[in-house]
Amino acid sequence: MDLNEVLRRMERLEARGEIENLLGEYLHLRMAGDGQAILERIWSRREDIRIEYGASGPYQSRSKVATFYQKDCLPGKFTLLQANTPVIRVAGDGRSARGLWMVLGTETDAGDLGPEPPTDPNRRALLSSQTPAGRAYTAEWTFLRLGADFLKEEAGWRLWHLHVYEIMRAPYDQDWVQYATRRFETDGMRLDALFRSNLPFGEEEPPENLATGATTFHWQYTVDGLPPALPRVPEPYQSTEDMEQF
Repeated sequence: MDLNEVLRRMERLEARGEIENLLGEYLHLRMAGDGQAILERIWSRREDIRIEYGASGPYQSRSKVATFYQKDCLPGKFTLLQANTPVIRVAGDGRSARGLWMVLGTETDAGDLGPEPPTDPNRRALLSSQTPAGRAYTAEWTFLRLGADFLKEEAGWRLWHLHVYEIMRAPYDQDWVQYATRRFETDGMRLDALFRSNLPFGEEEPPENLATGATTFHWQYTVDGLPPALPRVPEPYQSTEDMEQF
């Protein structure tokens, strides 16, 4: 093995650590609801960034991704995500990379128990638990798979594409098998009801809390279904131009 090959291997190892740190910082900022910091510190400066979540479809372009993160925070509402089992491959040119993680998380919406009980019927449809007195709220476990593409830019590694594959979810006091049928009643409307962005959007664009198209892939646990083939992290490719989006 010559010196150049040793240096290339060291660069890929360093890239892996930097990418894991970037994803970790992203998850901390998600829990804090700091959308502006997420856009500035995590995402690429390119205009063709993209995020897709579950059955809700892709948010394609920088302005649309911004509406996903830059929204008013609501008391008693937050997302906690913990990523593990990383599989990361760095391109041969050291300028791009791809990663896949399993994620355990919780979704919380205080609903009627918070200081601002929701009135929007779509948001209320997502309140999956109730007190004995009938006050609705959300306290759910979520199980996800996260696929991401990264680019190395002047400021370091940055997120380019993000696809959150929702596998199953259930209220903390129910299991995902019993909840599977009811869960599909709100599948695909989750982003539509979770927020109203505080950013302006063009008259010819979809409303700010709607995706720009149909979902490219979605699989949710059902009692009579089989899991699909895993989204595969491809063997190292040679350049950014060779990449296909997750």
